Amino acid sequence: MARGKKEIVYLCGTFFHGESVSSVISQLDTSQFLQYSVFHIEGATHIVATSDAPFFGYACVIEFDGQATVQQASIVKQ
Repeated sequence: MARGKKEIVYLCGTFFHGESVSSVISQLDTSQFLQYSVFHIEGATHIVATSDAPFFGYACVIEFDGQATVQQASIVKQ
């Protein structure tokens, strides 16, 4: 399994309900093979992390509530 794929699967499983945006970003910043983007949609923050693994085709989507705490983190097909 490519290192980027392993990172995305592992890190996505470490984000729990109630965790802050800054904590999630700090964890994502430790990765070597991921890129992420932060989006603000209808008053809530979303972070999408992708792997540099060729043909992996999945992303970790972290959804936050209006208080900037994790509501859900899941791996989704791109």
